[in-house]
Amino acid sequence: MSLQGRLESAHREWLGGFDPQHLKAWTDNRAEDPEAALCEAAVRDVMQGFGLAVEPFADLSGRGTKGAVQRPDFRCSKETDAFYVEVANISIAKATELTNLPHPEQLGSRNYAKLTKAVFAKATGKVTQCDQDLPTLLAVGTFHTAASRFAMDRLCANSLLTGEPMITWNVDTRTGLSVGDTYQSTNLKYASFIKPGDCSIINARTSISGILLCGFGFLPASIIGVLHPEADRPFKPELLPRIEFGRVRIDHVRGELVTVWPDTNEQEFDGLIH
Repeated sequence: MSLQGRLESAHREWLGGFDPQHLKAWTDNRAEDPEAALCEAAVRDVMQGFGLAVEPFADLSGRGTKGAVQRPDFRCSKETDAFYVEVANISIAKATELTNLPHPEQLGSRNYAKLTKAVFAKATGKVTQCDQDLPTLLAVGTFHTAASRFAMDRLCANSLLTGEPMITWNVDTRTGLSVGDTYQSTNLKYASFIKPGDCSIINARTSISGILLCGFGFLPASIIGVLHPEADRPFKPELLPRIEFGRVRIDHVRGELVTVWPDTNEQEFDGLIH
């Protein structure tokens, strides 16, 4: 049986333990958007792989003033800790368009782009849905093979923390010549958790506790995370112990950002805000 077949079979079996409306809703989604439905199944499989109890969290009552309330896909728990996970999928066709990478993956070199902009767009559209009573992770996945390997990596994660980096230099306005060494800077474009304020950096999208970049295009899946520095409800990364989570450290006085990863305390981005 193929990977997709195994995912579908396991997900149907899992949903069979809950209200039948959950299985019907997923089956309808599977028919309408197969990749998105399988992305949900893959994320559920990942969460259960960490020994978490996972339950569907969709609103079946539809008793809100505007009908069913948009809620995260899953509620995950272990002992006294619990959090939600909302899943968003970047289709193979969209990933191909945005990255210029082929699917299936092919040998050879080419220019390509990261999926930073696409992940940022998903986060922007999920702010209200992630505003819940528990920490909420946004899991953004794709089944695009090459994009899973190259376009949702640590560089993409760093850009979600700090915005896309730029190589910058100072110019003597009298001579038009560069002055001093080049350095990294950012204008916070595509930064998912911070944005420019009137006088300093301010928080953004605080309902999203963190983002998981999930490359499901090859096995084992590539998953890396970033955490909000000032989330409304902070997520405990130890609940997903084999996933690396990056953070951004902000020096408001000096106007500097540093991204830090736990494996080597590596500082991937160390630059100024412009």
